[in-house]
Parts: sequence; structure tokens; C-alpha cells
Amino acid sequence: MNGKSAHQHLGPVFWQRNSLPQEHRFSWPAGCVGRFWSPLLLCMLEYPVVTYQCIQHNRAFGFLGVVQLKTPVVMSWSGGKDSAMALYELTRNPEIQVEALLTTVSEEYKRISHHGVRETLLQDQADAIGIRLDKVYLPSNNSHPCTNQVYEDIMGQAMRSYQEQGINTVGFGDLFLEDLRAWREKNLSTIGMKGIFPIWKRDTTALARQIIDLGFKAYLSCVEGKLGQGFVGRPYDLNLLKDLPVGIDPCGEYGEFHSYVYDGPIFRRPVDVRVGRIVMRDGRYYADLLPANSPELQEQVVSMPPVV
Repeated sequence: MNGKSAHQHLGPVFWQRNSLPQEHRFSWPAGCVGRFWSPLLLCMLEYPVVTYQCIQHNRAFGFLGVVQLKTPVVMSWSGGKDSAMALYELTRNPEIQVEALLTTVSEEYKRISHHGVRETLLQDQADAIGIRLDKVYLPSNNSHPCTNQVYEDIMGQAMRSYQEQGINTVGFGDLFLEDLRAWREKNLSTIGMKGIFPIWKRDTTALARQIIDLGFKAYLSCVEGKLGQGFVGRPYDLNLLKDLPVGIDPCGEYGEFHSYVYDGPIFRRPVDVRVGRIVMRDGRYYADLLPANSPELQEQVVSMPPVV
């Protein structure tokens, strides 16, 4: 799939009795007088508001009237700049609540699929962002990628577990690959879920500069052989964009390169990371990114997962 592997219907109205999370219990009325509402606010912070929730229309009804709930979303997370930018846009949307980041990890190598980043750095990244990380482990087939069917079966199980939590929307950082988006939407629709694509069809030249201007910091963790070893491990910055050969997408949307973001506006704190050894696997160059405070990892034998 152009460098990347393929990896409402309105039904009956269902009602659920629940206690709303605190952030969903009220919205401050426009133009209200603070002294009038303060006693009510204090009461609401102290006691849960018992409501009946309309699952179909994402609204709750209680003694305060109708409360519009945020749409819960799980973010398909690679740890790279496009995922980070999509998450940035979702967190700015007042109608959306990102509940979790979901990442596929090689079960054998304990690294992120495609990117080759260590699982430990993935967890450090999620901790620094402050959103729960859920990992799906993909089996290796004698050191070869798992099949699409195995991938779809495993991801289908993961999606159904989110449905049980009331999450029916998945966020993606895809930019313009139509066949990839169609594949995602088809798989989600079969189980009654949908995708949301907050940076879809953005001009990639402008988006690349916006990512940098917003203060996102990243290293290239993996590059295709045609791009050359000299690019892997480099910071994703204006100098790198200037040096990219003609025909290479500035966001690497065709799979020319992948990245690991360690700081930016969605982070509570930066991730301490440094560039270790450079290795080659399946025609791609990988930078073995390491926790900055773990020098003992530098001399370990580097094993990268197969391209999946």
C-alpha cells in the first residue's frame, strides 16, 4: 500500500444509568453570576451526579437537564510526528476525549512496528504525554511479518474490547493515502466503529513546517534505503526538510521515513532520548534510539523487527 502495510448506522436507543466523570458533570452557564452558582458547583464537585445516559446520541439526562458528553476516542499511535500532530488536533477539540493510545509492538523484538523504537521508549513517551498506553503484540512468523489476516484478527479483538468500554471511534494520523484510509474504515465498520482523521488532506509541505513551528521535537528512527543512511537518526527540523531529495514527501507519507517524537505541545515533559547505533534490516536503516540515562544499552546487540 504505497509504502505502508495494510495493517452510523442508527439503531435502537439504549439507556444506561451511570455516574458521570467529574469533567462531564456540568458546563458553566454563559453569563451566570458566580455567587449564585457557587453553592451548586460545590455540591456537584462533592457528590456524583446520577444520570441516565443515551448511548446512541451521547447525551445524559439528570437533574441539571441535558449534558452533552465528549466523544471518547482511542488514538492509533505510532509514536511518530504524524500521530503526534493528529493527537494535538484531537486534544484541542472540546467535543473529544482521547482515552488511550494504541500501538502495535513486535512480540519477539519488543519494538514498535515499522519504526523499530524500543517498547521502553514508547512507554516513556506515553507517560510524558499523560495518556494511557495500550499495546497490541504482533507475533513474528519465523522472523517474518505476521500476515494481514493475523493482524486483522488481533486488531479486531482489541477494537471489540474498546467497544465494551464505550469507545467506538479511532483516531488516525493518515494524510492522503486513500486505499489505506478505505481499508481502515472498512475494518472498523464491520464491527460498528468509525475512524476520525484530523490531519487528512493537509498539504504535507505546510504541515511539516507547522509540526516544527509548534515545537515538536523528533528523530528519524527509520528510513528507506533510497533515502540513505545519512538521514536516519537526524532531528526532524528545517535543515532536514531542506536536505530531502526531490520526490521524497516532507512528511514521509509514502513510508520513506518514520520518526519518534520526544517533546512538543502535547507533552508534560520531554523524553530523555539519544541516538545509538545504526543498523540495516530488510533494506531499511534504523537508528537504535536509547533512553538517555541508560548507557548500558549502547553495546547490546541490536535486533530490529521485520518490516510489518
